[in-house]
Amino acid sequence: IAGFGKWVDYFLAWEMGDSDFGCYNPWNMQARYLTCNEGDPKQKYVHTGHGVKTYAMKIPNITLAFQNLHNYWFLGIVDYYEPSMCILVYTATESMPEKCDCRRKQKNLNTDPRFPSIFGHFWHHDVPIHDVKKDVPASTIYKMDMLIQKDLKLYELAVTLFLQKAKDLEERLGMKLIC
Repeated sequence: IAGFGKWVDYFLAWEMGDSDFGCYNPWNMQARYLTCNEGDPKQKYVHTGHGVKTYAMKIPNITLAFQNLHNYWFLGIVDYYEPSMCILVYTATESMPEKCDCRRKQKNLNTDPRFPSIFGHFWHHDVPIHDVKKDVPASTIYKMDMLIQKDLKLYELAVTLFLQKAKDLEERLGMKLIC
């Protein structure tokens, strides 16, 4: 992807006061969003998460992010999209659709009105279709990981929490949500 490595290099060297082009700043964005009320307790949001105005926003408090992650009513993981939608439906209705049992041969969640459609809701921002593993050099991926160290830890915890919730529901309901 033309220019992507240059963009990563720019943000890796980024310091407070540098431009983020009025757009997405990649430094630990997920952890920033989970700590956006950190600071002045009188303010609901000290920052929007998109921009970075302080060092604490660049390197957010991971303990606070972990605590906030534990407090969510629902946690879904895009890598487990269908099981996430099943758990969302169960969390909202206390009823698990039979088609969520992944041992069933015929399973199409998109035909169930309780599942939001994922089609037509994708913003590509004029970025061409690409495969990160094929189109981005390993050196750039390494640099990207440096920008999201807190996010990587947060994601590990989120997946652990999600898989535990799925396992608990599988045992309780006698279904297999993740095959």
